[in-house]
Amino acid sequence: MSVEVESDIQIESFCNVFQHLFDILVESHELVPWQLREVIHHLLQETIRKFGIDSNAVRTCVGSFFFLRFFCPALTSPYALGIVKDTPSPLVLRTLILVAKVLQNMSNNVRFGEKERKLEPLNVLISRNADRFTHFIKELYRFERTQEAEAEKRLLQDAAARELGDIISHELRGLPNTPPAPSSPRVSLPISSITPGDTVT
Repeated sequence: MSVEVESDIQIESFCNVFQHLFDILVESHELVPWQLREVIHHLLQETIRKFGIDSNAVRTCVGSFFFLRFFCPALTSPYALGIVKDTPSPLVLRTLILVAKVLQNMSNNVRFGEKERKLEPLNVLISRNADRFTHFIKELYRFERTQEAEAEKRLLQDAAARELGDIISHELRGLPNTPPAPSSPRVSLPISSITPGDTVT
């Protein structure tokens, strides 16, 4: 779906909506699940290993991963993910898509240009919020596993262990109580009766 901003009134209105949503976003970094933050921290380490300590590379890799794969899909399709019950109106949906486009440009550190001239006025949002966006990205990959996170991880591990135990118990219950008879008779000799040179068959 193509989105356009056609008038100064629409630009001002959209900028107000975007700024409100962005303010909420950057102040909620602590609500990002620790499991996702751990993945982002690992992504940061791999990015540094490949590109060195390049702030633009880190911003692009971490920002694109978080926004392209998680936040923007939830923003543009909230009904598909169960965030809202009803499909938003076309106007609301266009607004959300435009918010996602600005956020994606911020994460890629690019501006609207020749291909989207009608969106060039929105570059002011990218410039105005650049420092706060960078701070938000840093907060995402500043991962320190808390006691609560450790406790939750142990609960998940215990649940996985119990599930595996249930599967094994179920499989064992399906086995016969006695072992199957051997296909050929075997002769068992006490170890004490075996002398050097004897051959046991």
